[in-house]
Amino acid sequence: MADIRAHGNHVTAGDIGFHYVVDALMDNGASNVMLDMLLRTDSPSYGYQLAQGATALTEAWNARHGSSQDHLMLGDAEEWFYAGMMGLRLNFSRLAPEQIGIESAMLQRINSAQMVYRSVKGAIGEAWKHLPGRTRLDVSIPANARAVVRLPNAPGSTLLESGHPVTEAVGVTILGSHSDGVELDVGSGEYHFSIVPAQ
Repeated sequence: MADIRAHGNHVTAGDIGFHYVVDALMDNGASNVMLDMLLRTDSPSYGYQLAQGATALTEAWNARHGSSQDHLMLGDAEEWFYAGMMGLRLNFSRLAPEQIGIESAMLQRINSAQMVYRSVKGAIGEAWKHLPGRTRLDVSIPANARAVVRLPNAPGSTLLESGHPVTEAVGVTILGSHSDGVELDVGSGEYHFSIVPAQ
């Protein structure tokens, strides 16, 4: 992170290394650093590729016309959209509820985000939005599946599901809480969580 900051939030790796940079940022809760990199519009960056007229990923960070103009290299930002910003983690070799994990970054500079991921278990849906006085997170878990949902829980904040305290929510079991969040075991169905900060 310090190296990225020292380079003005520019990409500091090529195709082989960038995958590990993205993983390291996600594993350490640094989605804000990833977003800063994505918002750059000068070279080297994704924004620079767009500024050069790219409509697909180019082979090189500087989008030079001598290289491929439709190339999957450097495409690891797409993984961040799902696994970082939306916080979807899948591991079907584990037992339920740990096969599906959701821990959205819910960055303040992004007003809202939504996704649907069509897994072998069925469609997993998620949408979050910052609203006046609260942040809303809607989650859809497919039939015959369970998931672990991690919500931020700042001191004094209130966690609701469909307008009721999360402790009273049907299909939701609190697995544990720590200084900055709470882990919930949720069954199949649709859930509408609200995070209301302390006033």
